[in-house]
Amino acid sequence: MTQAAKWPAAIAALADFFGEHPNAPADELVLNTTINSTDLSIVATTSIPASWPATGRLIIDNEIIEYASYAGSTFTITNTSKRGMETAFGASAAASHTAGATIGNYLTAQSFAQVLAEIIAIQTQLGKNFHGTVYDNGNSGTAITIDWSRGDWQRVTLTGNCTFTFSNMVDGMRYTLELIQDATGSRTVTWPGAVVWSGGIAPTLTTTASKRDFIGFINRSSVPYGVASALNFS
Repeated sequence: MTQAAKWPAAIAALADFFGEHPNAPADELVLNTTINSTDLSIVATTSIPASWPATGRLIIDNEIIEYASYAGSTFTITNTSKRGMETAFGASAAASHTAGATIGNYLTAQSFAQVLAEIIAIQTQLGKNFHGTVYDNGNSGTAITIDWSRGDWQRVTLTGNCTFTFSNMVDGMRYTLELIQDATGSRTVTWPGAVVWSGGIAPTLTTTASKRDFIGFINRSSVPYGVASALNFS
């Protein structure tokens, strides 16, 4: 999945957790009949909206209850082990609840962990692509693949006459490649054949030992265009 494609799913999942997503079962229900700690049917005062998951968890007061199904205004619980769930996370044990209590949908801690993992993954990717972090590929050798999913600014130290390959470029993204000559210098670069240069001519790189060049690319319709070069920096 591309970075851009991850956003809708992650935002929707986070919003679901806070009950704000339009497809979330945001309608709270009201308990119609008082229940005790072993009851396996929970009846609401109104029909359960179809937006509620077919199976899932609900919360009454501070008790989390796992239901197996629902029909009309009634939730069905398979056995008493499904009452008083997730007490390790601070929820109450199975308890009695009086008519008029609120019935809410509950996102499980496991689901939240998945949402959190997705958010962390996106945050990491954003740090690579937008916050100026430089990914250092280390020494080039004579051939190297630049995986642009690691970041839009990458560094390579040229330690041999090197053939470059590009992978995982995203359409519309801008990329910067920082090339550093090693202490020997005079290292040359062979660019990927797909790169299109202005006037059809690649920039002449600095070959002085320990100098660095910056080469800019824009990826458009899967074609990397070499659009800028800043050369001969110490």
